[in-house]
Amino acid sequence: NYCGVNNYYDSNAWNFGVWDDWAKNTSPNKDIKIYVGAPAAESAANTGYVNAETLGKIAQETRSKYSSFGGIMLWDISQAYGNNRYDIAVKNALAGDHGNPIIKTTSTKTRTSTVNKMTSTKT
Repeated sequence: NYCGVNNYYDSNAWNFGVWDDWAKNTSPNKDIKIYVGAPAAESAANTGYVNAETLGKIAQETRSKYSSFGGIMLWDISQAYGNNRYDIAVKNALAGDHGNPIIKTTSTKTRTSTVNKMTSTKT
């Protein structure tokens, strides 16, 4: 993918500026945010993976240049867990820029119930 984060330093390939222009001048939602998608491990995609430190720098630089920057989207979370919690490393890199994490986690409680099923057999 020519516009992947692995091509961030190639100005002919990295096109976040195009998306920023679209967000500001074309989108009917003037509050829209654009997210950068990245694989969370080398095994998550054929190409495009960069280490967490590099992705953190890309995120910080992109956020400082473009007001439409909304954050980082990783695929997939199981890959991030298996890659030494890549998600937390990226979160910490983003938090280091402003002191507050961009990525927020939430938890929900679910209620479970048990259903007893009666079966009978004919003899």
